[in-house]
Amino acid sequence: MDIEENKKLGLFLKQVQNNIEKDKNYTIEESFLEAVSNLSDESKNIFFHDIAIDYISLGSLNYIECLKQIKNLNDIPYANAQHILGHDSLKIGNLEGALDYLIKVNDVDHDIYLNAQIDLAIVKEKLGNVDDAINIYQDIISKTDENDKIYAKAQQNLGSIYVDKKSYEHAEECFRKILSIHSACFADAQFGLGVIFAVRKQDLKAVDYYKNVSNEFTRTYSKARFNLGNIYHRLNREDLALRCYKEVHESEATLYLQAKYSIANIYLSLRNLEEAFFSLKEIPEKSEIYLYFHYQIEMILTIGHLNDKEKQNKYLNLINLVKIILKLLFVNSELANSNMRCDSLKSLMIINKLSKFL
Repeated sequence: MDIEENKKLGLFLKQVQNNIEKDKNYTIEESFLEAVSNLSDESKNIFFHDIAIDYISLGSLNYIECLKQIKNLNDIPYANAQHILGHDSLKIGNLEGALDYLIKVNDVDHDIYLNAQIDLAIVKEKLGNVDDAINIYQDIISKTDENDKIYAKAQQNLGSIYVDKKSYEHAEECFRKILSIHSACFADAQFGLGVIFAVRKQDLKAVDYYKNVSNEFTRTYSKARFNLGNIYHRLNREDLALRCYKEVHESEATLYLQAKYSIANIYLSLRNLEEAFFSLKEIPEKSEIYLYFHYQIEMILTIGHLNDKEKQNKYLNLINLVKIILKLLFVNSELANSNMRCDSLKSLMIINKLSKFL
């Protein structure tokens, strides 16, 4: 780029950036596009790249059109544009679009390339090409230093894949490598090891790892506390289970609801109806969990007023049967996947049919 063209590029950039600062939704005028068209392709790439970054910093969606204007010159602006477009497509679930952008990122800039490779591996895994994802992560690990944050991210994602594949020894190896270095993935690695030892029924080790997850990382911390609650509940340490479930953060909406389900379930088993009712206050009234516990509490109160022992036993048997059915309908997994499914109409129909046997 010669000196004269560099001056022109600087002038165009400054003028458009000033307009964007005044109005983040400012679109580049035809006059600017015409002026820029006289620059070299290299200068045009720099222009559209820098303007796109300005739009991104201000939260304007106009960056997308700017990035699409960047031509393939195997330069840094093009590589970064393809990565940003691919990453954003991944975030909104457009996997095919993300794949199309990410495979175009070359190694002209090592950091951009490796970050794009991480996203590419995630896309491959989501599309069901797990072996491709594993190969990409292994390639990243082989090309990066242990102190590089990309190294830790690749180890973490690879470990998670191995957990899903039930290849726990390989997963443990990945997570332990993260613990040996200072990394932002430290909490996730602790959680991953907790999951592995919980699956192996080595509860004490699982507890130690879950406890080490810092509350600085809200999502991972919430999953760890939920899983800790599950372990303590299994060990009949209801006091500790309740404490852990209550520490699940409200921002993790589905997991938070599952925790409330577990809390209410414990209080019902302890016949502490006051606390069970209190737990229900934070559960949506139309949700299956709310209906389930209201039904149980009403049954318990009814039983308390019955003098006939035979009728008491019938009600208790009904409650236990409903409880088993609803536990099958709920997904309340050890890995805290934050998934919960339940067909309200179906389970209520079951309850109504069972009630006829009383």
